[in-house]
Amino acid sequence: MLKSSGGKFVLLDATLDTAIHPEHSESIPFRTLTEDISAGGASIRLLRGTAIQSVSQLYLWMPLTMKSGEFHYLRLKAKSFA
Repeated sequence: MLKSSGGKFVLLDATLDTAIHPEHSESIPFRTLTEDISAGGASIRLLRGTAIQSVSQLYLWMPLTMKSGEFHYLRLKAKSFA
């Protein structure tokens, strides 16, 4: 579903499997799901017991499935704001 935020931005209500890898190995990588994606960032769900530092550099790996069934993997540099 696409939502317009005041006509300026688009919010994509999408649940994607996502792997989170800390940039400097300060914690172990883990899997999670996105809740939504927009021009301003992505919201993810943290499982109970999973913690990340309040401001840390991360890499998000997101698989995108093409119509052909092929997967394209996005590796995105991100910053957490917990």
